[in-house]
Amino acid sequence: MRQPGRKRVANPLYRKSRLSSDAIIILALLKKQPQDKDELLKNIKISRAVFYRTIGLLEDFKILRKTEDGYALCGYSDSEKDVINAINLWEEVAFRYPTPAEIANETGLSLENAEALARKTHGTTGWFVPNQAMIENAGEGLGEVLVCAARIRDLGLAQMNEDFDYDNEPEIVTAANVFLQKRPDLVPRLANDDVRETVWSPEALKYLGGKHQPKERGRPFVAFRFG
Repeated sequence: MRQPGRKRVANPLYRKSRLSSDAIIILALLKKQPQDKDELLKNIKISRAVFYRTIGLLEDFKILRKTEDGYALCGYSDSEKDVINAINLWEEVAFRYPTPAEIANETGLSLENAEALARKTHGTTGWFVPNQAMIENAGEGLGEVLVCAARIRDLGLAQMNEDFDYDNEPEIVTAANVFLQKRPDLVPRLANDDVRETVWSPEALKYLGGKHQPKERGRPFVAFRFG
């Protein structure tokens, strides 16, 4: 029997007949993410006005975010897409496919998951595990491109062509100009004497696989005599 003078406090959790709009959206994304606006509205039972107001609040509180493919919770990661992006990046920058360990480092996945997902993307990316010879050859090629980029940056294209011989490898000069535009952070600071060494950034060393010793490409000095 209830004691006199005391009121029963009802638990609001037991009285509530439906979820709030923010909980409805979160629950829908827990079932499938990402979802674009139209798909999400179709899967939940709230008005557009309430949807937009609630989505804005959830974004402000960093509970969800808008991705290229729609809305997703902030902790969401599309691991397969991350792997594809990592493979494409290495192929573009390093002139080769990354190893499973390099993919794992880029994506934060375990080595086993990184390799499994990379193999799954073969139809899209063409990925395979590069052998040591491929890694070394790609590192040599990238090093020559980055050194050429440094010479263009420091001397200008015309002077660089006068001082260094790239006549039989014009593709190196073309690629060097691309790196100067898109990835100048990878271009080294060159030594101009026998004391200092070429300085590579940690990011460049990652793609090179170690320091690169530039090839000898200096054109012979020709002295002209008059009279």
